[in-house]
Amino acid sequence: MFSYTKNKITISGFCKAGQLFEYLGLSAILVLAIYLLKISWRKWCDPQIDYGRELYIPWRMAEGAHWLKDVDDLYGPLSRFIDAALFKVFGPSIMVLAWSNIVIYILTLILLYRIFKLAWGVIGSLAACYYFVSVFSFSQLTVTSNYNFITPYSQQVTHGFLVCLCLVWALKAWVFELTFWKSFLVGLLIGLTAVLKPEFMLCAVFLAMSAWLWCIIQFDTPRFGALAVILLGALLPTFLFALYFMSYLSVGEAFDAASHAWLNGLLIWKDALTAHLLDNFSGMDNPSYNAYVHGLSTFKSLVLVGSIWLLAWIINRITFTWIRTVAVLLAAELIVKFGLWRFGWSEIGRVFLGLLALYGCFKGLRWLLTGRVIATSAITLVRLLMVVYAASLMARMVLNGRIYQYGFCQASIAAMVIVAILVGEVPKWTFLKGFDSKTYLGLVTGLLFTGSVCLMIQSQSLLAAKTASIGQSDDQFYSFPVQIGGNSEIISHFAEFLRKRPDNESLIVLPEGITLNYLSRKKSPVPE
Repeated sequence: MFSYTKNKITISGFCKAGQLFEYLGLSAILVLAIYLLKISWRKWCDPQIDYGRELYIPWRMAEGAHWLKDVDDLYGPLSRFIDAALFKVFGPSIMVLAWSNIVIYILTLILLYRIFKLAWGVIGSLAACYYFVSVFSFSQLTVTSNYNFITPYSQQVTHGFLVCLCLVWALKAWVFELTFWKSFLVGLLIGLTAVLKPEFMLCAVFLAMSAWLWCIIQFDTPRFGALAVILLGALLPTFLFALYFMSYLSVGEAFDAASHAWLNGLLIWKDALTAHLLDNFSGMDNPSYNAYVHGLSTFKSLVLVGSIWLLAWIINRITFTWIRTVAVLLAAELIVKFGLWRFGWSEIGRVFLGLLALYGCFKGLRWLLTGRVIATSAITLVRLLMVVYAASLMARMVLNGRIYQYGFCQASIAAMVIVAILVGEVPKWTFLKGFDSKTYLGLVTGLLFTGSVCLMIQSQSLLAAKTASIGQSDDQFYSFPVQIGGNSEIISHFAEFLRKRPDNESLIVLPEGITLNYLSRKKSPVPE
């Protein structure tokens, strides 16, 4: 475990300083994840909005209903068949889907750590993953639930999120070692997004195009043979689903059903009310004002980071050690107080796309001015791919960037990338070394940590208020009681009453109440 050389102790194996720091950091993140999962336990889903669909459809399919014939849907078929299979094997329950998403979450977190470690090093990866766990994984930042990785508003979210991360990892390998099977795997992962959800399909296309462009710039070859194999893999999931749907639909209907993820995404804009709602979600309902707000927020964030850098530089020009130490402590107190009282953390999502755009412009300008082409390394490639993934995932909130609501998924990668850049790249760009770099990292980490704590407290205050029980056994979950504006007792009472009614009865609840159908195990008379 220890070796001695000239009176110096060299720590080997797991006790090397860098490895020890990494394992301590990973242990802290794991403990935090377990703690946040515990305090949010069974408080993840909403009793009325969206999540009833995620339960009702796979339950009906597990009972023998046909997708898009007996039950309607918004997105692609893959997640529905996965969840229906889980219900078939383990029985229908909220906790079956919750546990399956916990497994997916663990795989996602492991892959995120490996990707960010390769791109931004141990410190950058630990900081990014800490933010992912503390802010985006299990939090409730709005009154409506379902915006977490355990019971998301759409099951396609957890599946698509992981598939695109796998695509980043596969593209990293494919670029530097072109083989038939790696090309096919890249195509297959792209194809899986086409049977999941439109935003992940968009992400996959942009990721593949970025890797393709990288190949042309670096290796001066378009790789048309690989493109054909990728196309084959990309079409395979849709084709296989279409073959299955032909067992109960016509050929044209079968291919429409297999393409439902993106076809429905195009058709949904034809409904005026839905289009208005989507414009509101994206910020396109008032583009000029929203662009101004986002631009101003981005500028303020640059001034803040620049001020922290300047503060670190000035402090470390102080000659006397005790004065410098006092200055560091005062600066840290100032940063924490500013983070607590003057910074709007719930609106931090407004700066993400602007900072990502500036990062891309900075990198491009730097390469042009120095006369260097992009370094042919996996590090630079993965950084590029993660920036592309982050930006394309935020496309649906281009002028309404937010970490709450859909932001738990659509803004999480952008937040992680920005945190990793602040911690892992900024000191190197600005030639901060030694104590300068440590002071900067300490101050910026203090600010980021303060923000995460503020958001965790906000989440905890909402979760703590969810005390009313709904459902039984593995379908039990908690929501807001009637006394503070919830409808939990009403839903729980009617679900229990209806479940005692004959099984052959049907139930329709308007305008939205499919959760009651699931909890009472009553079919809807119309496709849902």
